Amino acid sequence: MVLRALLPIIKNTYIGLLNVDPLLIDYGRGIGLTKWQINRYIKLPNAYPAIFAGIKFSAILANSIAVLTALIGSGGLGEIIFEGLIGYNTQMVVAGAVPAVVLAIFIDHSFTLLERKLTPQNIKYLDTG
Repeated sequence: MVLRALLPIIKNTYIGLLNVDPLLIDYGRGIGLTKWQINRYIKLPNAYPAIFAGIKFSAILANSIAVLTALIGSGGLGEIIFEGLIGYNTQMVVAGAVPAVVLAIFIDHSFTLLERKLTPQNIKYLDTG
């Protein structure tokens, strides 16, 4: 599960760092920042939204994979869902699916709040207009 959840984090981090406005990087070089300072003060803060999107997606993905691991006998909510599917018991399926969905919504909401708290609100963008 951990290996599967790492891909969106790595991909979104890479894309976020790659898509920082080149004018901001030139601005940093112009005022004498080193490569490490450009990464720390310009690239990383501007990549936070993409990084957090990857983390949020990975957490929700891990939740869904945890439900599917019931197929290999790990138990949990997935076991309730699959037993309900096998026995054509709709109430049992709902009893397993609703908590899984609520957990996914809770994870999404929690990471959104965490992102708002940790993302700097004072990122200054270079005005090119």
